[in-house]
Amino acid sequence: MKAFKSELGELSTARLLQVSMDGPNVNFRFLNYLKVALKNESPGSPVLLDLGSCGIHTVHNSFKAGAQATGWLLIEFLRGIYNTFKDVPARRSDYTFFSESEVFPMKFCGVRWLENDIVAERAIKIVPNL
Repeated sequence: MKAFKSELGELSTARLLQVSMDGPNVNFRFLNYLKVALKNESPGSPVLLDLGSCGIHTVHNSFKAGAQATGWLLIEFLRGIYNTFKDVPARRSDYTFFSESEVFPMKFCGVRWLENDIVAERAIKIVPNL
């Protein structure tokens, strides 16, 4: 806690929104100390946004839940168009010949939702050719 406060320097802890961590129990203990310290330092300030042990996992899962809530079968579509051309040279050749495009679908990753933006952009670009 001392090291954290010394690194903050003159920055106001009253405007602190969230502290990211990678999960070990020491991080939970630090977070508890920090919450108590913030409550004591500035009683009227907003509380920390607690995203759990790893904020990035929470955000990834939020994007996944949002995509599933649409009912669009987005995961199946992105995986399907990638697998259509994966390891099938004849299909890739036919696609290139008929579409006159060398742009192919990219691999979709079901656990790294924030990195799938380029996969979705590529799919949007090639849908007319499909």
